[in-house]
Amino acid sequence: MAKREANEYLNFQTAAYLRFLVWECDGCSLALNRVFDQAHTVGMKHGDLGLQRQVFMDIQSALGCAANVGKMLWPAPTDPDAAKIAIPRGARLRALLKIETDPVLEDRRLRNSFEHLDERVDKWAQQPRKLMLNVFGPINVVVGWTHDEIFTMYDPVSRSVRMLRHTVSLFDVKTSVERVQEAAEAARTDIESRLEPPEPLESPIFPSPTNLRPGDTL
Repeated sequence: MAKREANEYLNFQTAAYLRFLVWECDGCSLALNRVFDQAHTVGMKHGDLGLQRQVFMDIQSALGCAANVGKMLWPAPTDPDAAKIAIPRGARLRALLKIETDPVLEDRRLRNSFEHLDERVDKWAQQPRKLMLNVFGPINVVVGWTHDEIFTMYDPVSRSVRMLRHTVSLFDVKTSVERVQEAAEAARTDIESRLEPPEPLESPIFPSPTNLRPGDTL
């Protein structure tokens, strides 16, 4: 592959990574917007378990998207062969976005709690305990429960979510993700503006409506 073609393909790859980053950032922001909007409604409609469940599903979705952003920029694969590709890729993307560190997106503790939910439940089940699940409100209003019994909790005032002993500010998550998205969109636009347009196909795989003749079918 000629040097120019190699550089062109590297730019194409980088633009693809940036598209995935923007996609995950956008998914996180959309989910958190729903959380912030719906949390107030949950407070007004106390006992609406369906709406309450939807808020926590959106929280889990947002944290999953934020986790993918974190893994894309700060990869930590355990497989040595995967690390040879992932570590330079993360460094290249961080340099391109001019974002070297972000404590919120780099912190994997709460994400791991949701991702490895079975292990967290196993740990909780090792001793006779009560279970408080998907609760709204600040931690100081909960009386008579230990930290290991409050499984998931969302505080709409501080906009923070808690699983067992780990807490994260969803406002901080949204701020970090929006910073990445803004930088990724700008970098992707710049790279794609310099990419050579793809060669048109000589004969389309599927006929377009303008190429159809009477009796042809798609």
